[in-house]
Amino acid sequence: MSMRIRPTVLWAAATVALALAASPRRADACRCMPRSPDVLRQDADLVFEGEIIKIAPADPKELLPPDVDPSYYTQRATFRIEKVIKGEAHGVIVLAYSEDTARCGLGDLQRGSRYLVYAKRKDGLITSSLCSGTEKLQGPPPVPPPGPAPAPAPAPVPPPHGGCAHCGAGEPTGAAPLILAVAAAVLLRPRRRARAAG
Repeated sequence: MSMRIRPTVLWAAATVALALAASPRRADACRCMPRSPDVLRQDADLVFEGEIIKIAPADPKELLPPDVDPSYYTQRATFRIEKVIKGEAHGVIVLAYSEDTARCGLGDLQRGSRYLVYAKRKDGLITSSLCSGTEKLQGPPPVPPPGPAPAPAPAPVPPPHGGCAHCGAGEPTGAAPLILAVAAAVLLRPRRRARAAG
């Protein structure tokens, strides 16, 4: 009876061994060393916050640096820059990444979502991975602070004594018209007497 059980046990053990060999191993999964935000910023060439406005597969004709694996960086995400934390970036940039999370890729990025990106630059190519620290941001973009308050309107200048606020600079003000009229009458009176005497 023992001779009948032994082949059965050996067959079961062989089946289990084959199943374990065919199943995915945990060693193949991505494992990132935990690092602080300061260390992540130090290791990155470019750190920014931005919104994805376009996602597309990589162009097969794109020229890549010699040591970059084109089978890994198969996706391109176009970001609209909102805030630069480290490095230089303006307007929009294109990020090369992988969707294969088992190889530490960023996974399925979403168009219209905002991300904090820790990236590397190499020969014009900007890349990021899961272990770089890139993460999705929650909520709307920050509202920029209001600009400076407008300057108050200048206070009206009070009119001079004896004048008016709406008189022009060359117009007589106050008692000036009366003085001019009296002077003209005095000057014209001798002429009238002279005519009468003649």
